[in-house]
Amino acid sequence: MRTVMGRRAFVAASLTALGAAAAGRGRALSVVDLEVPDGEDVRHARVLIPEEGAPAGEVPVLLLFHGMGETHSVALGLRAWPELYGLRAADEHLRRPPLPTSLGGEYLTPSHRRSLNASLAAEPYQGLVAVCVATPNVRKAKHPGEALDRLASWTEGSLLPEVRRQVPRAGRVGIDGVSLGGYVALELYVRRPHLFATLGGVQAAFGPERVTDYANRLAEAQKSRGAVPVHLQTSSDDPFRAANELLGSELGKRGVAAEVLVLPGPHNQAWLKQVGTLAMLRWQERALRRPGDAHE
Repeated sequence: MRTVMGRRAFVAASLTALGAAAAGRGRALSVVDLEVPDGEDVRHARVLIPEEGAPAGEVPVLLLFHGMGETHSVALGLRAWPELYGLRAADEHLRRPPLPTSLGGEYLTPSHRRSLNASLAAEPYQGLVAVCVATPNVRKAKHPGEALDRLASWTEGSLLPEVRRQVPRAGRVGIDGVSLGGYVALELYVRRPHLFATLGGVQAAFGPERVTDYANRLAEAQKSRGAVPVHLQTSSDDPFRAANELLGSELGKRGVAAEVLVLPGPHNQAWLKQVGTLAMLRWQERALRRPGDAHE
């Protein structure tokens, strides 16, 4: 199916390969690919929409940005969260608890599995709309700040309105990302805090020299739009762990509650597929459905 969205834009509401794979699992998620104009250019996003067991009422939306390794092509960027980082599999596991003991490989510890199972037993996972953006490598731009400004304007003026047209029940919007995408999520939040009801970063790629500036800007953003839950997720061998932990501490000093989660493992796709995406998705879904009470 093709839906015209204006100049140089289309929506393909089903993908043969992903649809066939989902059919064997009850089609928990449907897939919509978007090409959304940005001036003379076009940007891309893959939207995963809950089908199976979707509750009545509004469905939360999570905007996701991927890492630098998947910025080399649009096709790779669109596959990043759904497949390469394990988002579709994580959604399936969360909607069918308890998490099996075979899940997680070496990175999902028994204690964290028990914690997630207890959380799911107390408050079942209901799913969300995942908007997986083909993320530009803004750090290679001649003027990164201007590239981020433009991305923020496109997100507010073009992407989110189109998502709401495609998903009329779309509700509160959260933002998250991994590595480069975590940096992008932070930068977009401080530029447009009124858009987002949650903020997260998974192994967000920034150094300690950025922490004071981010803490000040995030604290100011929280004042301007009201407090939102903040989740900084990292891992034991993440090169950006120290900066993420320091940011959590500095936010606390400024009166901003931020949860910092450190899980065992490296900074790679295997960690994401085994535990990183699973933990992020559960936190964001719960936070978006329970304002002000997102902590495990």
